Amino acid sequence: MKIRESKLRKMIRNVLVESMGPKTVEEIISQYEAQAAQFGPMAARFMRGPREDFERWAAGECHPTDSPDMGGIGPELGAQYAGWTPDDFQAVLDSGCFG
Repeated sequence: MKIRESKLRKMIRNVLVESMGPKTVEEIISQYEAQAAQFGPMAARFMRGPREDFERWAAGECHPTDSPDMGGIGPELGAQYAGWTPDDFQAVLDSGCFG
């Protein structure tokens, strides 16, 4: 059986989206701490984008479920932050997990 590239991409995206259910603040901190450890001395540089996103979300300028042109990451990817408040995003920033 042959699978077209577009079909494979759609299947992979579906699996990723399904695995991105709502997460707790602690789960997100743990995730970013693991990434920072993996990046080593370059962590701060590589994690600048996510840190800036969290700063906007903590300020209440937008929410991750907003569309990318509105400052979010979209409803599918933003679903992992469902129910989060600006205080939750600030807690992640305060943890220092972004290197």
